[in-house]
This record gives sequence, C-alpha cells and structure tokens, in this order.
Amino acid sequence: MRDSRISRGAVEGGAKRVLLLIGAVSLAFCITGCSGLVNASKGGNSTSPTVTITAPASGAKVSLVNGNHALTAVATDTSNNKAASAPVTINVQNPVPNQPTVSIASPQAGAIVSNTITVTAAASGSQGIANVQFQVDGSNLGTGDTSSPYSQSWDTTKVADGNHTLTAVATDTSNNKAASAPVTINVRNNQPAVSITSPRAGTIVLNTITVTAAASDSQGIANVQFQVDGSNLGTGNTSSPYSQSWDTTKVADGTHVLTAVATSNDSSHQPASASAVVTVNNSGTGPILSATPGWYKVPGTALCGGPENASLSVPDNFPNNLNSNYLSYRFSFNATCESGFEDSSGAVVDTTRNRIIFWQGGHSGYWGNDVFDFEANNIGTGKPVLLRLNNPANPNAPVGSVDTIETLAACNYVAGCTPTTNSPGSRHTYNNLVYIPSTDQMTSFGGGLTTQGNASSALWTLNMDSVLQSCAPTATNQQGCDPVWTNATPSVAPPGGQINFINYDPNIGQVWGIYGNNSIWLYNPANNTYSQHGSLSTGYHNFSVLDPVHKLFITAGSDGIHYFDVSNTANTNITFQSPTVTGCSLLTGGNAGTDGQYPGMVWDPVAQQVVAYPNGGNALVILDPITWTCTTETYGSRQGTDYPQNTIILSGVSGTFGHFQYISAYDIFVLCNDPNQDCWYLRRNR
Repeated sequence: MRDSRISRGAVEGGAKRVLLLIGAVSLAFCITGCSGLVNASKGGNSTSPTVTITAPASGAKVSLVNGNHALTAVATDTSNNKAASAPVTINVQNPVPNQPTVSIASPQAGAIVSNTITVTAAASGSQGIANVQFQVDGSNLGTGDTSSPYSQSWDTTKVADGNHTLTAVATDTSNNKAASAPVTINVRNNQPAVSITSPRAGTIVLNTITVTAAASDSQGIANVQFQVDGSNLGTGNTSSPYSQSWDTTKVADGTHVLTAVATSNDSSHQPASASAVVTVNNSGTGPILSATPGWYKVPGTALCGGPENASLSVPDNFPNNLNSNYLSYRFSFNATCESGFEDSSGAVVDTTRNRIIFWQGGHSGYWGNDVFDFEANNIGTGKPVLLRLNNPANPNAPVGSVDTIETLAACNYVAGCTPTTNSPGSRHTYNNLVYIPSTDQMTSFGGGLTTQGNASSALWTLNMDSVLQSCAPTATNQQGCDPVWTNATPSVAPPGGQINFINYDPNIGQVWGIYGNNSIWLYNPANNTYSQHGSLSTGYHNFSVLDPVHKLFITAGSDGIHYFDVSNTANTNITFQSPTVTGCSLLTGGNAGTDGQYPGMVWDPVAQQVVAYPNGGNALVILDPITWTCTTETYGSRQGTDYPQNTIILSGVSGTFGHFQYISAYDIFVLCNDPNQDCWYLRRNR
C-alpha cells in the first residue's frame, strides 16, 4: 500500500528531493520511453528510454537501517537500451526497539557552576550500555565513559560565562543511541565576590539596623545594591565599606530576605549576589514563621554545638562540673553527643504544647537518658528553640545487669539532685515512641539498650508536664526538670524482643504496633493491655506512619512499601498488603548519596497525604494512599542555604527516623537530622 505521507510526483524531471520514510514503504516507478509490456516509447532520434521516480507507491518494500539512502531507477527498453534516473535521497527513521535511556543526574537544570565540576548521568538499556558521551553545547566533552557511574570532569573556565547546555548520549552494545533531555546551567567564573557581613543569616532584628557587605572583583567594584525581598533598599553603594540603613518597622514581622548585589567595573563580569534570611520581630511575639513555601533554617538549634550555639549536652565530667565535691559519672557525654542523632533514634510531637521531644542513645554510643525539646512556639522570638530539659542519670549506676541496662538508679550525688526516681537507660528508640494525648505522656515501646544493644520489651511512660522549658537547666537552676518516668510494662505483652513500628491511632486513642517483624498488636493505654491482631513478615529497614483518614498503617523504606488496615479493631486476622506502587523509588531506594532505609515520614492532614523526607536532597516524596502513587516536591537549589543538609548515614544502620515531624498548630514540617547543624522547618506549597 502506498504511504499516504509522500505524494505522487515528489521527484520529477531529474529534480532531487529528500524524503523522510517511516515504517515499511513500497516504491513504484512510472517509466516512459518503453514499449511492449512496460509501454515504452521513443521520441525523435532518441535511442534511450527516459525514467523518472514519481513517488513511492505499490511495489517492492524497503528494509533499511536508519539514515540517508539514495534511490535510483534504471529503465531498460525492448531494444535493451538503459537509462538511470537522477538519484533521490531519502532518510529512514524507524523506531529502534529497546532503545537505551539516559538522563543528566548532576548538575541540575538552572544550577550556577564555576571552576571544575563533575557532570554525571544515569543510563540503562536492555542491550547494556557501551558508553555515555557527554556534550557541552553539542560538542563532545572528553571521551565516552564506558562504566557506571557515568561521569566526566568539566573545566568551566574553558567556556564563556553565561548559559550552556549539557547533554549525554548513551550508546548500547548494539550501537543504538539515545540522547538525554538537555540541561541548561549557568557558568559564572568571572564575577565579583560578595557576602553579607551583618546581620548574619537567621538573626532576629528590630527597629533600625545597618546592613553591611563585603565585595571584591579583579577589576574593582562599581557598586553594591542592597535589597529587601527583591526590592532595592536605597541606592547603590559605590565605596567600601558597603552599608545601608534599614528601618525594619516598615515591613511586617516575619522572615525577610536581604540581598547584596555586587556589580564589577568590567561589564563583561556578571553581577554577583549574596543573601541572608533574617526574622523581623518588632512585636516581640512568636512564633515568627514564613508563609512562603520553602525550607527555613532555625538558628541556634545544633544539638551538639554548631555555628550559633554551644553543645546542649552536659560536660564529660558531669556532675563534677557543677561542684568539685561531686564525683564524675565517668562518661563522655559531650564527646558522644553526636551519637544521639546519628544512631537509630526517633522523636515525638507533643501536640498539646507544639513541641518535639527527642530521646535517644543506646548501644555503645550515647548513654545519657536526658530529654531534649524543640519548642516551635519560640521560632523567631529570640528565645531558645532547642533545649535540654533535664540532667542524665548516672549511666554507670544500673539497676540490674551492667550489659543490658534497662533501668538506671535515682540520682544520689547530692540531696535534691535529679532524677529523683529510677528512670530508663538510654536506648535506640527507632520507630518506638508515641505521644498519647489522653494521658499526656510520651510512651516508649522497647528499644536497643546500652551497652550491647540488646532488645528491650519494656514499656516506659514519661509525664510531659514533668519536662517543660520552664524548668530546663540554667546557671541558677542546675538540676533542671525532674522527669517522672514509669515502667508500665503490662503483665501480658508480646513475648520477648521488641515492637519495631509504633503509631498512635487518634480514631480510637490506642497504639498500633508491629512486633518482631512478624505480628500486629494493639496497645490500649486506658487499661494498659496488648492484644494481637494478625501475623505478617516484614523487614525492619523501614519507618511507618498512620493514615487516620483511610485507616491504614503504612511502612516504607528499603524493604518496599506495605500497609495493613486498622479500621476494624475486632479483626484478629489482619493481613499485611504489598500494593503496586508507582514512582516511589526515591522513597524505597534513597536519595543521591544517602540510603533508602529509615526515611522520615509523617501524615499531612491538610493534603491527606504521606510526606516523606528520603534522608537527603531537596525533594520530598509525596505518597497518595489511594492510588499508591509517589510524586516529588522540590524546595531550594543550594544545599545548606535554602534546603537542609543530608541525614548522616553510618555504615548503613541509620536514617532520619522520627527527626522529621509535622507541627499541626503551625502547619510546618520540622527536620533535625544533624547534631552539628541547625534544624529546619518547611512550609509546603499546597
């Protein structure tokens, strides 16, 4: 059948046309100057026939490799005279089966780069990948990389400043090729250096302040223009020191972006800018939170000390530091402080007080059983946001075994020291902490104990009204809060081991849990009892969240995504389901440079979705529990500036756990994932 996309008479009188053929194409030739069967004829003294290709029509089928090909028709008359047509060039472009796929992984589109960077790509194909050739503006960058991960070093100083396009071309072992979508980046090597020197990012400001900046360029600085939220603040400053007065009472309380834009004397040098987010608080109230979607750093919230605050841990010689007559506990609290966040531990949201309670440690890491508090109410007010609420018990004074420290003795180094009663030894708290509003308690289910990491099956409760910011340790209140802990382990409990995944169900006021990776249990705080509701089999490299709307207990991580239905508490044979999910590899496989296990996950009651932080990067994973489809939301482009540092992953045994939480009163998500870096809060774009 003739291909209707190519009209008859496309090539006549020897004229040359280029035809694009796709699929199976038939060719036919109309020949004049012929006699007999082919209807040839001669004119004048001509002894040779004439021939013209008029169009592909019915006839022999063409099967050619992709590319340009020349078609020629040779006519022979009944007297054996021959004539050839002018050649017709066609371009065959048939789909290639099993064509490889390739994409640029780094840098991301819109990135600003300078000096020498590494360009990376991901490529795959059913025939295997022979090489990936990187290109800059269509020209090859080095030679093709033949092994994964595919990368190429690029010295950006070899190109002009401005936008450039990166492409990766993958070739499989059958020589099929595919090009990535182009990624446009901006090269900036010849530009001024500029920084805001005052106020520092995260500072709380009021009344009238002076904004200052430092700037330099090889050809000198023409001017520095200050801006507030993108609008010019005064006129450009032409001489150093560069400064501008700012009356903060002219803007609303809240976060604002200060920017300094430096322009060189050399017009070929692109302007450069530096920004700092500050909080204006002229009213003196709080919290002061941005309404603009994005991540925001909370200054002074590094648990073990960071750019704006000292370590919140007690000193290594505690309590000898309080009084030389007090004997030291002989434990390196400050030296092991990082283990509290870096090990496998969680946190809970005290919804009554809009705060996050951190309790962690265990194994051979941090042995302090003190409690830490992220006060969302204090964000932007100048008051401390992250506090240590109490002093630790002596980790070398266990009640019972010294290898499996379930309980620590009450303090006795001086009359009135705290804690005044026995308390639980520190432990990996994994996904084992919940806040129960009806009892106003944080409840801990098991955990990995000091010193050997043995599993606990104990249930401990902590009265939230015994650990408040008002009683936190100070110079004049050295003892701090006196935590009220209770070992409330029921007489009938899951046999041995520990519960690995715990979630509070607000619909029934009870707690669902997965015990020992093999059974489903329900804990009722009203009568302090457990009941079994099913069996299952699952890995433990996950985190869990409860969807109270669709009544699902969901687990996700490097073991995949699973769930069970919690709508019927009378059901004692609940089954574990493995839905078919779409687009969730970032949640189950981790982010670039991180690990898929133990992601942070919370329920978003506004959007009725699961929101997950996949241990790093600037993309959140949004899981729809109806369609089981994952999408991503990206916030920020400069790590450490407008999105957080990655979660520290130690030897494949750690993750975010409960260090990613949602504060419903303020509709913000909070991440505290590095003991030496500040916490962040996120305002979702929805």
